[in-house]
Amino acid sequence: MQTLTMFQNLLFQDEITSDEFQLLENKSFVSKTYSNITLSGARVLNSIFEDVIFENCVFFATEFHDSIFINCLFINCQFKFASFATCNFESCQFDGCTWAKTGLQNSEFSLCSQSKNIGFEVSTVGTLSFDMTRTLSTDQFLMITA
Repeated sequence: MQTLTMFQNLLFQDEITSDEFQLLENKSFVSKTYSNITLSGARVLNSIFEDVIFENCVFFATEFHDSIFINCLFINCQFKFASFATCNFESCQFDGCTWAKTGLQNSEFSLCSQSKNIGFEVSTVGTLSFDMTRTLSTDQFLMITA
């Protein structure tokens, strides 16, 4: 699996420069496919992902803040120690993804779907469910555990 360096240098070479190693800010990613990559320890701020496919990707200790995901497809992705704060997911699909010790704060999932085999082990959240017909905030569909 490719590391962050390969992820940045090869896959995002058109969108970022080499001096932006662990910070992706104010970026737009449209109609891209990213497969078998690991994004580790990065911060993604105020960015837009539209019609992006992530397949067999690992997001390890990656922070997403104020970002928007529109019509994105996540296939067999792993979210480990990741964080999503004030992010919006619109018409996204999660198939076969796992979430381990991942935080979801003040984020919305609108018209999103998931496969039945998604596993969740989120740090302060017990269960995550999606509503296919209306917009729900994180607080509305997350069961908070102590």
